[in-house]
Amino acid sequence: VLEDMKKSTDFSPDEVTYNTLLDGCARCGMLERGLALLRDMEAAGETPSNFTLAVLVKLANRGGRPAMAFELCDELCRRYSIRLNMHVYNNLVHA
Repeated sequence: VLEDMKKSTDFSPDEVTYNTLLDGCARCGMLERGLALLRDMEAAGETPSNFTLAVLVKLANRGGRPAMAFELCDELCRRYSIRLNMHVYNNLVHA
């Protein structure tokens, strides 16, 4: 579906689309696919949000890489001037 949306002139994936797909990857433990989606999201000019970070923390944790959760938060907070909220912190506690 994402590839069809990218090709379409009627629809383009937005933050909600990417976050939904990232959440699906997190639920299924598909770490590498989720990280590829994050790269696609950034390449498309969509800025990650706190919701994105909360899902990425869950993705890294369920993918068996809890340290990556902290690394992703540090990196994306610096790059996009994001200030972590309670949802992200709560997920980090679980990591």
